[in-house]
Amino acid sequence: MRWKPSFVPCAGRDLGTVLDNLGIPVSGINNSYSNAGTFSSLDGEIQISLNKGHRPTERYVEKMRRELPRRFPGVEFFFQPPTW
Repeated sequence: MRWKPSFVPCAGRDLGTVLDNLGIPVSGINNSYSNAGTFSSLDGEIQISLNKGHRPTERYVEKMRRELPRRFPGVEFFFQPPTW
């Protein structure tokens, strides 16, 4: 069984890859690999890819918009538009 972060609501067959860069130090190299605008070791970026034939992306985004603030109060979240 593959590991999956508990905050990712994707069903097993839909989840492709989870890439998280959390608390990385500020440097030109780290900033060149990210477009999220992370500024310090207190920031993070999580990218989730879905497999082909997945359920609608909007369903997962809506669920995370509800669940993440509930599970992590005081933390700000931003969702970039999906890329196709």
